This record gives sequence, structure tokens and C-alpha cells, in this order.
Amino acid sequence: MATTEQQTDDLRVTGVLTAEPVTNDKGTVLKFSIRKNSRRSRPNPTYVNVKVFGKDVEAVTKTLAKAVPWDTELFVVGDFVEERWQKDGSNRRAVFCYASSVALHRTVAA
Repeated sequence: MATTEQQTDDLRVTGVLTAEPVTNDKGTVLKFSIRKNSRRSRPNPTYVNVKVFGKDVEAVTKTLAKAVPWDTELFVVGDFVEERWQKDGSNRRAVFCYASSVALHRTVAA
């Protein structure tokens, strides 16, 4: 069983989907990743793992369907959370953004 450690920092990031989002069997958890390219990290993009929970799963799934083609940017707001668990006797961990908001990122032409 995974344990979580909530961070106090809010995350606000834009990026593009890296693969099809996946829901659990009950449809209560949606997982996806986005890739953020910045001027400093272009050769080495940053990947952010995102989870959405509960009643927000259906709405976010509809939003993500509009993010195809894959170069459409998303704007994600949430909290950093580190999940820890044991697998095969080894300690594992992963950092996620527990999203409170996911939207298509729109830029305004100058």
C-alpha cells in the first residue's frame, strides 16, 4: 500500500501529453504525464506525472481528449505529492502532481 507525503508547494505547469491517459478499473483515478520544454531544458525536457481523483476524472478526461493532436499544451495546477511503497522487498517512490485543475493552455496573439 502506498503512503503519501503532501508537500505545501503549489505546482503550476504547462506541457504536452506524452501518452494516452489511463484510468483505474473503478474510474476514480486518472493518470497521465506531460512534457515541459523550456528554453533552459530543451535538450532535456522535464516530465511531470499527474493524478486526478474522484468526480474530476470525467471532466478532465473530456479536456484531455481535446488535447490531441499531441502538441496541444495543457495547463495543470495541483500539489506535489511523493508516494512511497514497497515492491519485491525494495522501497520505491514517485513524485506526482495531484491536480486540482487541468485546462487547455491558450496563448494570446500579440
